[in-house]
Amino acid sequence: MVGDSDALLVDDLRPLRDQIRERVRAWIIDGRLEPGVPVRERELAERFGVSRLPVREAIRMLEVEGFVETRARRGAIVRGLHRRDVEQEFEVREVLEVLEARLAAKHLESAGARRLRWLVDESEHMLQTDDRARFAEVNAEFHDAISQAAGNHTLAAVLLPLAGRLQWNTAQNAHPERILAEHRRLADAIASNDPDRAGEEARVHLNSRRQALLGTLPDSESADSL
Repeated sequence: MVGDSDALLVDDLRPLRDQIRERVRAWIIDGRLEPGVPVRERELAERFGVSRLPVREAIRMLEVEGFVETRARRGAIVRGLHRRDVEQEFEVREVLEVLEARLAAKHLESAGARRLRWLVDESEHMLQTDDRARFAEVNAEFHDAISQAAGNHTLAAVLLPLAGRLQWNTAQNAHPERILAEHRRLADAIASNDPDRAGEEARVHLNSRRQALLGTLPDSESADSL
């Protein structure tokens, strides 16, 4: 198990499980933990200097987010992507995220508009500094801000399991400049309170992500890695 620093922040008031999840997720996103690599409770507990309980909880959360899967006789491992997974995921996401963008455009207030535009600017800065992991985090924050603006808790709960995969997919994508441009257009449409335009920009963005991600995957459904 590799990491830039094993120490958790002593002044971080968040639960240990959240700190561990964030650290391991960052390792997966930036490629230091590749698909198929075991994610072992005992090893992580020793590295972070904690009991196995918060590690176990963190692994469960990563599994819900789509970063980890549990296999018989192997335990928890970093999950890979397959073409069928991507196609099915985006079919669902198109329906839900177009609706979410339309709702956000209807309900967004000025503070929310400022945050969306700030997140786009922050993404641009991360792109300029070549911080892939942080770029993916800001991407997730951008979509979370849209979800908050939409104000539909049921819709947000349905989309939650897909949110983590979105972050990973973004980090793996070879066209961050395109993502940034699409986010800027989507943010402008939502901030303009234009549901039709927002829905269309969301659809264009998702179709672009779908094609870009499929282009990075092997044709074989039996492949175990990205």
